[in-house]
Amino acid sequence: MVIQCCRCGRVRQDDEWIDPADGVEIDQPVSHGYCAPCADAAFGEFLESFPLEAEATPVH
Repeated sequence: MVIQCCRCGRVRQDDEWIDPADGVEIDQPVSHGYCAPCADAAFGEFLESFPLEAEATPVH
């Protein structure tokens, strides 16, 4: 299975993220996730919009 970043389109190959324009062939089913820089950016934007409370309130 090929893992492709859903934000930038790079493809994970071994432990590296490679731009598919560099000649990476995608000949298997594709699943999507985030490369580290895109995950930091995407979840950073999310946390800025929806900050977590310092202490969670238990739900009863």
